Amino acid sequence: MDEAGSMRWTDGAGFVPIAFFSDSAESVEVEVEYTALDEYPLSPGAGADAVRQIRKESAAAEHRKRLEDFSTHLRSRGCTVYFTNHFTPLILPGLISVAWAYDLIPVLLPQYFHADALLNFNENLRVFAASDRVYAISNSTRDDLVLNSPVESSQALTAEIASSGGFAPQPAPAVSRVLAPLALTRGNYIIAVATIEPRKNHLRLLLAYIDLRRRMPHCPDLVIVGKMGWDFESVLDLINDSNIDRSVRVISDVPENDLACLYSGALFSAYLSVYEGFGLPIIESMKAGCPVLASDRSSMAEVAGDAAMLVNPYDVDAITDAMMRLTADKTLRETLAQRGAIRQRHYTWDRTAKTVLDDLVSLHGGE
Repeated sequence: MDEAGSMRWTDGAGFVPIAFFSDSAESVEVEVEYTALDEYPLSPGAGADAVRQIRKESAAAEHRKRLEDFSTHLRSRGCTVYFTNHFTPLILPGLISVAWAYDLIPVLLPQYFHADALLNFNENLRVFAASDRVYAISNSTRDDLVLNSPVESSQALTAEIASSGGFAPQPAPAVSRVLAPLALTRGNYIIAVATIEPRKNHLRLLLAYIDLRRRMPHCPDLVIVGKMGWDFESVLDLINDSNIDRSVRVISDVPENDLACLYSGALFSAYLSVYEGFGLPIIESMKAGCPVLASDRSSMAEVAGDAAMLVNPYDVDAITDAMMRLTADKTLRETLAQRGAIRQRHYTWDRTAKTVLDDLVSLHGGE
């Protein structure tokens, strides 16, 4: 087969590289499935509008019929409650519908989301409004939900979440095993755990850290742990352009046990997001015995309580001052760690499960 014939154009979606299989078989069988369009362009006008409306109503009727059939099947199997999925939100007729509200960020800070995510969240809001109950993961999220969506106060209930049980102070040998490959010393680095994207506020954290290094030449290193989200390049560029790459480590895909060791070995953790629905790294830090510096916004102040130093996440100077104080004040770090050990006990999955199960019983009429 000549080079020009080694590929066959399909339907515009891509090419089938026949040559790729040449070493494994003399012949290749390719099965192609397609769905032909049953629509064709309509000239503008009242007639075309009517046809489009009929098609829309027909599709909606078919969708409702499928939901009804699915709901009937579930009820025949004893199902009485449907937890709507956050990514494919819908209401199933004949079942008690409940949903989880993680945050209202797409409504309050839409600049941090792409158009498709905003459209999907609008569907979530529609389902929230039609649900028998919406469980919010913090009081802050519940308040935002009631104030900024069609959800009534009586529909929303706070059911706080918790971190994994794997977070706890780790023994020195385990911590050393994790720190050694990163050339880190216990008690000589700050840890910041969050997906690397604009809302998590890494740029201001780095600017504050650069200033901290000017004020304290022998200040701790900075370890940023998180997956690469969108616009992460700006964070990496700032690290490289500021010549702090020897003092800042950026790592991803850290196993939970290793992350617990990183928390345990840190001088303190910094979680300075501009908005969160909860803020799990705050609780993870506390469970691992790590003092916390956190944002004073939304749920983070609520979750941290008096067990963290809180700071305005938009104020770089304030962040620098807070990091400098935590670095220099051992007594403050010990106090926050002790308070954190007590504070984190409030957030358990048993508590969450009891809140939800008790409420589901009430939705069933106490049965």
